[in-house]
Amino acid sequence: MVTLKLKPLEEVKTEVLKALETCVNCKFCTAVCPLYEGWIREAAVGKTFAVYYIIKYNFPVGDELKDIVWYCTTCGRCEYTCKKLAGGVETVNTIENARRLLLHMYKLEPIKRHADILRDVQTYYNPYYTPNEKRWEWLPIDLPSKGEYLYFVGCTAAFRMQNVAKATVEVFKRLDIDLAKFSQEKCCCSVLLRTGFVEEAISIMEENLANLNNSNAKYIVTSCAGCYRALKVDYPKLVGDFNLELLHSAELAQKLMESGKLKLNGEKYKGKRITYHDPCHLGRHSNVYDAPRAILSSIPGVEFVEMPNNRENSMCCGCGGGFRSGFTPKSLDVAAKRLQEAKDLGVEILVTCCPFCELQLSQASKERGFNIKVVDLMELLAEITTK
Repeated sequence: MVTLKLKPLEEVKTEVLKALETCVNCKFCTAVCPLYEGWIREAAVGKTFAVYYIIKYNFPVGDELKDIVWYCTTCGRCEYTCKKLAGGVETVNTIENARRLLLHMYKLEPIKRHADILRDVQTYYNPYYTPNEKRWEWLPIDLPSKGEYLYFVGCTAAFRMQNVAKATVEVFKRLDIDLAKFSQEKCCCSVLLRTGFVEEAISIMEENLANLNNSNAKYIVTSCAGCYRALKVDYPKLVGDFNLELLHSAELAQKLMESGKLKLNGEKYKGKRITYHDPCHLGRHSNVYDAPRAILSSIPGVEFVEMPNNRENSMCCGCGGGFRSGFTPKSLDVAAKRLQEAKDLGVEILVTCCPFCELQLSQASKERGFNIKVVDLMELLAEITTK
């Protein structure tokens, strides 16, 4: 295992300032931001200017910054647009680094709910105020702790969206995959990294890394987009490399389908129109787009249609970057915008590959009257997969 050093705050400050100076103030980011409603502070350009003046000109730091720098899902749609049309500012990394600076260098008090989540992750190793010993209580069968494929269930699937976790195990065990539980699992710490608590996350990440590398498994499998992004992008950068191959459950399912091991029976959903929502962590942040679509477009008798904003240009569900926990009502407004796209297509079922996206979109669908069924890909496969 290679242990990497966390970049000093002064170095991060220099990197952030350099990134912000590449902004050409074109404001193209405003048109694609899911939160922008006319105030420049809502879009990336407003956040970057606020941080720039603090770093460059020592502007005072106050609580109003919480409603600017943390008022962001870090979905990366602005970054995708900026790289295509403007200066190519790496807005996601810059916003996350700025949050770290404001908390640790400028000593800004965190948003109350984020402070609670930090406490829970440090105490219970998950953000849901539940003893970590209960992480695997949902298991419908006795899953071993050793196997070729090690299941990294993730906190949301383990403690809130257990339907996703159960479906994942059911599908792969039905196909005789040598699946084992990662019994030593603790929070991947994605939620801490997104909200600025990088220093606090490192020791837990190092422990996960060491236990995974010592597991003798060949593959890590996760059905959580946030865990996938953390393990794929953040762990190598911050704490070291894995000696296992990382697969999202959709990627493993695609491999099994292409090998002929996973077969699809679409009779239950024959004639249904379905669409797919790209989780930001899985899509823009990790470049996984094709696996879910390969499966959905192969279901016999089902009409798979794309929403207008898809793949790199997909709209956010409103959950990420600590936004749901910090600004819950507004986050559901963002989810409603995404559901409206699906409704306009006459879609009956919206499929995603992230338990947090499913939680968010399901709640918005119910509370805002969309009546669109939202399911995880693994839940769908549990109903239609045969050997």
